[in-house]
Amino acid sequence: MAKIAILGYGNLGRGVECAVKQAADMELVAVFTRRDPSTVKIQTAGVPVLNVSEMEAWKDKVDLLIICGGSATDLPVLTPKYAAMFNVIRD
Repeated sequence: MAKIAILGYGNLGRGVECAVKQAADMELVAVFTRRDPSTVKIQTAGVPVLNVSEMEAWKDKVDLLIICGGSATDLPVLTPKYAAMFNVIRD
């Protein structure tokens, strides 16, 4: 089973979470955000919401990071930064 993490929990991140829940061969293991994690409520029980500052500690626990950036200027910066630690897809 592929262990999936989401970076960014706006409309795209919520959509990715729904898709992962529907996939029998995927498991959501973490959601990373730049916001205060205590303000982010996700749909999948038991999955931690963490600040991006904690991402490096998860590099061996995640098979695929799906980057759900909020702007065209975020993605060109975030993708290479996190591709150094994770297999990535940017949405």
